[in-house]
Amino acid sequence: MKKQRFIIGLLLILTPLGSTLFSKTGLAFASSGLIFSPSSELLAYTKKSSDGFFINNGNNKYDSNDYQGAIEEFTKAIEIDPNSEEAYFMRGNSKYQLEDYEGAIEDFTKAIEINPNSEEAYFMRGYAKYDLENFEGSILDLSKAIELDPNNGYTYYERGLAKYQLEDFESALEDFTKALEIMPSDDYVKLMRGLTKYDLEDYEGAIGDLTNLLKSDPYLDTEEYAEALFYIGAAKLNLEDYGGCADINQAVERVEEAEYPWVDSIEVNFCAN
Repeated sequence: MKKQRFIIGLLLILTPLGSTLFSKTGLAFASSGLIFSPSSELLAYTKKSSDGFFINNGNNKYDSNDYQGAIEEFTKAIEIDPNSEEAYFMRGNSKYQLEDYEGAIEDFTKAIEINPNSEEAYFMRGYAKYDLENFEGSILDLSKAIELDPNNGYTYYERGLAKYQLEDFESALEDFTKALEIMPSDDYVKLMRGLTKYDLEDYEGAIGDLTNLLKSDPYLDTEEYAEALFYIGAAKLNLEDYGGCADINQAVERVEEAEYPWVDSIEVNFCAN
């Protein structure tokens, strides 16, 4: 069964030098002015300004999908300021985009060491651990992110996926339900909650969720639409409603290649005869 994951663009928005930078984390630069002596404050300002210059360059390259170039810029920023949470976090994001998940985790871990209250770093570290199939570690990080920000629906969704992979369906259902409370129109969350109810043998609940999904978004991507149709039909068969074969046959017609396990399932073969 295909699991739907988001690609979250967790970007830090920078402002030009001489104005507030990273106001989210409390780091700021004073407005530019004439300083006539190389005081310690000026030296510190110059260092931070250089750091911000490379971070800004890195963000521009990240936005242009030049992830390797972004890594080089964020590395320069780290050389200037080894305690730059932003540089480590964004370098981790860049490594993640290049599927260097272990390298990304190292950078997110460093960002957390600098700022233990970085919800974004916990989220992304949990996200990367998921891709390494470290589902238990992913759940721990995402739980910490939820502790820091209990109103982020994406975090509940991602934690639900990790729990689903561990076949902790009851707990996964709770997370998908919470995510839907926060993001009531999100199609992927609706889909996964319906599939989870199916795995819990709540066939009527699965039919309800998946039918509502198709009604609310008739333009859903072909693969997701077909998957929802198949599980509606399979749930009906489990309830001895053989009209479910119409849903299953329609689902098969919608996919060109056998990308999903259900395409060669018992239910498909049954309905084909």
